[in-house]
Amino acid sequence: MNYASGGKSQVSALVAAGMMAAVLMFLTGPLGYLPKAALGAVLIVAALSLFDIAETRRLWKIDRWEFVVSIITMLGVVALDILNGILMAVLIAILLLLMRVSRPPDAVLGRVSGLKGFHNVLHHEKARTWPELLLYRFGAALVFFNAPYFKKRVLEMAVTHPGIKWFIVDGSTINSIDSTGAAMLEALSEDLRSRGIRLGFANIRTEVRTLLERSGVQAALGDGALFPTLKSAVDACVSGGFAKTLEAGPEPS
Repeated sequence: MNYASGGKSQVSALVAAGMMAAVLMFLTGPLGYLPKAALGAVLIVAALSLFDIAETRRLWKIDRWEFVVSIITMLGVVALDILNGILMAVLIAILLLLMRVSRPPDAVLGRVSGLKGFHNVLHHEKARTWPELLLYRFGAALVFFNAPYFKKRVLEMAVTHPGIKWFIVDGSTINSIDSTGAAMLEALSEDLRSRGIRLGFANIRTEVRTLLERSGVQAALGDGALFPTLKSAVDACVSGGFAKTLEAGPEPS
């Protein structure tokens, strides 16, 4: 009721808390004569003020899954009480996060004339790729619950892009690799090598490079498989050099 009447400051909250304490200590007897209908009306008004229709509509526009979580949370609080409803909402949010991280967005990257860097070929019809090289971006850390998915996606692309000799992973979006991810990369490197393809990384973070070295993945990849930038990877892997293929366009960063 304090919020519904316009109270926003800490002082108003203190006054409301003091009034509630005074009522509970000295006015419980008189409150017994208050009609239940009046108490129900107070509760209804207080409950209605908790509904934020505008925010619910915003969630619907931004992310349908977040909208679903908000509705489930509301129903859980009504059916199970506040604590259990919030715990259920936290559990659903964690499951949603795991689902998204286990199947993160990925992309094959190419060069777009007139644009710096490398871009998703699905978003640019005229993006240039290379028959002997595939640039791949994986939008999450490599950990135990998405490592099999990463391997599956890499092998699928190796099959759908026959003739490639290098499979370069853009490491800028991979901020961590656990032991399961490291073991998967070592096995994947051997699998690709048996198909005549070398696995490499470009633009990886310092902490990820350290983990690759400690886990033995760097040794499994072999010399010359880690590149400081995507451009240097293309220059090293593509015959004739990268700069000569797109002289009209600006150099990628």
